[in-house]
Amino acid sequence: MARIALFGGRTTGVGREPWRSNGFAAGTARLLDINPGSASSEPLEFTQSGGLVCFSADDGARGRELWAMPAFPAVFAYGSGCPGTGGLVPRIVATAPARLGTALEPALRDGLPNAIAIQSLGLAGLDVPIGGGGSVLTDAVVSNAVITSPTGTAMLPALVGV
Repeated sequence: MARIALFGGRTTGVGREPWRSNGFAAGTARLLDINPGSASSEPLEFTQSGGLVCFSADDGARGRELWAMPAFPAVFAYGSGCPGTGGLVPRIVATAPARLGTALEPALRDGLPNAIAIQSLGLAGLDVPIGGGGSVLTDAVVSNAVITSPTGTAMLPALVGV
């Protein structure tokens, strides 16, 4: 799971425009170039409404106006589970659509029934082999243990501030 931020950013030759980031360089991208070239649109007040992200910006021709773009999911696949008992591959899923300013409640599916599952959250991506074909994929700033249900599912602690 990843936290997504919307912000007005600037790069060489391009003014301040809407960007999004999940905290990693590969997950950071400019969304629009509203005021082309080195001029800035100065995007402000990002707000989600239904399936849209709304904000105000200046395109350099009509002044400050309301802009909207489709909301994007704030959940990205990162790595994959290792096949376990019965050939099941555990996976983490979002139980509801991610929305700006809300908590994201991840859930475990296809885990080993009645077993301990560990959720590990971190700020940096890793790829450290741990044997059996699995790898540790985060620097583990926070870890939580949960017990899976008889069907191999579990609700994981919410990620606040998505």
